[in-house]
Amino acid sequence: MVDKILKDLVKSDFPQIIPSSDSLFFAIDNKESMGIKGLRGAVEKIVRKDKSVLTEVSMRWLVLLDKVLAYGKEAPFISLSLVQTMAGEIGITSKSVVGYALSQFHQRGFLIHLTATENLKNTIIIRPQWLLDSLGKV
Repeated sequence: MVDKILKDLVKSDFPQIIPSSDSLFFAIDNKESMGIKGLRGAVEKIVRKDKSVLTEVSMRWLVLLDKVLAYGKEAPFISLSLVQTMAGEIGITSKSVVGYALSQFHQRGFLIHLTATENLKNTIIIRPQWLLDSLGKV
């Protein structure tokens, strides 16, 4: 019954939904570890199809990501200028390279970097829950 309702709701509008054999969701039992192998297999199958996981990433980018995420212990967001300073300290001097790295980190879900306006572009969200909580107060 639940599965039929879900299938009717999502139809083909949500290509990111991965069907679990005949269902739209993966039933998992944490106590007995039931269903985990099926979920893991489905995730691996989808990841193997994603060509972007084969993209080589500079070690400097990874160091930058670590520095930015570590800053999240102090604050839920960080300014673009501070990220550029951090990048410069590890040898990434081009603003366009920093922007591209932030775009890649955003696409992978490590952080939130929106660029629609100048204010959004200058703020990188390190803790997404903070953003949700803040939006919930409006």
